[in-house]
Amino acid sequence: MKLKHLESSLSSIDYRFRSPKVELEQYPTCAHLAAAVVWTAHARGDVGANKQVLDLGCGTGMLTIATAIMAYEDALLNQSEDEGEEGSNCSVKEPLPILSLDCCSNALEQAAENCKEIEVDNMVEFLKAKLSFRKKDDSKSHCRYQRGNHKTKRGKNSFRHKPRLKALNNDEEAGDNDAVIECVNDGIPLRDGCVDTVLTNPPFGTKQNAGIDLAFLKCACRLSRQAVYSFHKSSTREHVLKKAKEWHMGAEIVAAMKFDIPKTFHKEKNVDVDVDLVRLWHLNDVQGKGTV
Repeated sequence: MKLKHLESSLSSIDYRFRSPKVELEQYPTCAHLAAAVVWTAHARGDVGANKQVLDLGCGTGMLTIATAIMAYEDALLNQSEDEGEEGSNCSVKEPLPILSLDCCSNALEQAAENCKEIEVDNMVEFLKAKLSFRKKDDSKSHCRYQRGNHKTKRGKNSFRHKPRLKALNNDEEAGDNDAVIECVNDGIPLRDGCVDTVLTNPPFGTKQNAGIDLAFLKCACRLSRQAVYSFHKSSTREHVLKKAKEWHMGAEIVAAMKFDIPKTFHKEKNVDVDVDLVRLWHLNDVQGKGTV
């Protein structure tokens, strides 16, 4: 799928938060940015039908939906190739499910509605959890976990059976989703390396939330086993790259972009902020090409 076609598929989605919460820095991710991130990740082998992906802080679901579209297109392409080799009709192999996580019930509800509109709802598993970036005593559980109840009817282009979270639970039965729950210092109840790739558009970190952008990034590194894609203010570039090195992660600036911050968060009109799309990868992946 070409980048322009992916962006066009996302253009009809109601991506703006209906009631944005300033304290959560709920900046919406537009179709152009979401398409650019996911298309780039797909081109590098980090997103696709055989990749488990987490949208960390999913908001209204733009990165989730873009990922689902690319995964579905991959599945159809794989089916066509299999039919060509075997000379017969083959069923579409279900892509791995996408995990979409946020701390805001309203955002999760809107994301679920958007997924239903694009008919990818059966490819997504919603979770509610809140990131904590203040160190706490490990003996005290501070996990917040709630399985999403955003059930919708299967779209005509969706898969017959809802995929299970196989990659989230490698050492037990895939259907036992309680096994993904862990109480860890960052508050996100998922195991280390539970997904291939994490996509995140984190809060930039206001005076009240200073440092939360790096807390999201560090959590994403913990949860991924292959790569992380994250937005950060260009003004913090050197600091972000320094932190990645401290975490023993490879890092590169994939693209420099403009991010539109709505008037809700400023006294002036909408403000364009210079941001970097940063890709991090685990250094056991020597070339950073997506092979682990």
